Amino acid sequence: MSKKQVRVWECKIVIESDELPPGFDGPPRMAAENAIEAAGFKVLMNSSGWGGTLTKSDRDYLNEGHRSDVYYAGVMDTPEDVAH
Repeated sequence: MSKKQVRVWECKIVIESDELPPGFDGPPRMAAENAIEAAGFKVLMNSSGWGGTLTKSDRDYLNEGHRSDVYYAGVMDTPEDVAH
């Protein structure tokens, strides 16, 4: 890998389900990659899977009943002078 700075985007998508079909992460992962490349950025790596975990903040948010809202993890508690 070159010495250029890289940025890593992390996204959590939480659904209610006991089972998922194999490869079910492919469509949303490719949609995100296509959107980023359409914006003019080259995607160096794209990986995903349904084995993620929830932080305490995530669990608190879901327990408060905000399930239909969009939740921007880490942004709402970030000071205004920090780029986000």
